[in-house]
Amino acid sequence: DYRVFGFNSGTAKGHNLMGMESESDYMMIMNPDVILEPQCIVKLMDALQDNEVGMAEARQTPLEHAKEYDKKTGETEWASTACTIFKTSIFKEIGGFDADTFFLYCDDLDFSWRLRLAGYKIQYVPSAIAYHAKTLSIDGTWTPTGAEIYYSAEAAILLAYKWSNTQRAEYLSKQFQNHGGASEKKAAEEY
Repeated sequence: DYRVFGFNSGTAKGHNLMGMESESDYMMIMNPDVILEPQCIVKLMDALQDNEVGMAEARQTPLEHAKEYDKKTGETEWASTACTIFKTSIFKEIGGFDADTFFLYCDDLDFSWRLRLAGYKIQYVPSAIAYHAKTLSIDGTWTPTGAEIYYSAEAAILLAYKWSNTQRAEYLSKQFQNHGGASEKKAAEEY
């Protein structure tokens, strides 16, 4: 299905609008600027054959999120939904993504943590490769847009507020206000 909602839903709400109606056994979320290597889906689905694994994540290239994972099993604490597959039954069991809190970014962290609290594992599959388009500078770094910086800061504060405590959220807010750029300061002020 390809649907146009007619409004900017953000990622969490967009995933929910499509996912809650899904009748398939599995759901795949993939950014529109991702191209899969030929065996990517097969490798992700292999990981999901283990009943304890609720979600499998592909390795993004040329840039990957820094994360820890067990080198033998691939088990990790969270998955980026730039390219991931999970069981639809688990998506519905945990109530999908938290669209009331997250508009863009960190909704995948929150989803991952709730999936783990429900007793499922997340497996990072480094051999399942997803080419995620990024414009790199001459020194190989990625420069995010103002919107990416703003929504990342906003999501970080909201994630801390939801999962840690108000003191952590206040700390992040003050850090962004005192040391951040214009986009981070705006997110902190709106918090």
